[in-house]
Amino acid sequence: MEIRKMLSLIIAGVVLLAVFVLGGKVLENVDANEIVVIQDPIDGELHWYNTAGIKWQGFGRVTVYPKRAIYDFKCEGYKEGTSESQCAEGMIDGRISIRFNDGGHGWVYCSIQYEMPLDSVNLTELHVRFGSREAIQKQLIETVVNKSVYMTGPLMSSRESFADKRNDLLRYVEDQVEGGVYQTTARDVRVKDELSGA
Repeated sequence: MEIRKMLSLIIAGVVLLAVFVLGGKVLENVDANEIVVIQDPIDGELHWYNTAGIKWQGFGRVTVYPKRAIYDFKCEGYKEGTSESQCAEGMIDGRISIRFNDGGHGWVYCSIQYEMPLDSVNLTELHVRFGSREAIQKQLIETVVNKSVYMTGPLMSSRESFADKRNDLLRYVEDQVEGGVYQTTARDVRVKDELSGA
């Protein structure tokens, strides 16, 4: 009788331990602001969930993406009194360099919010190419934004960027982020000077 009781306790302990260890691999809770993909452990099929609730995980691999995220490019840890032209020592410099057509240059501080698609076709393409939220932001969002800011500089002078065309600077950056970098051509144009007539 003692041996049977002892054996029952050991089996119950093993079962409880298995439930405790493997419990997190059976079901997955999806928050309202998340998109979750679960990859089947056997056939590798991807199952996308973008509605809140408990979903079947079945020991599959879980990857979580936010529905909406923000990309900041600024000095991380900015302190009062720090020069605007450079980040203080020990701060992470996330600013984007911009060079204008008159040789002037500066730094752009800003942030961009982006949303993930909700359809499984586009989500699968992003997941297969990048595999994580961090990779999407670093290899896709940051690359496109940096290139757009950099390529907006030659469209105006540094004086125009803070005076006449200040709003255009932002609009050009947004337009290139959404539609791709502008293809530009340069050409020499002779114009008669209205004062001298030359």
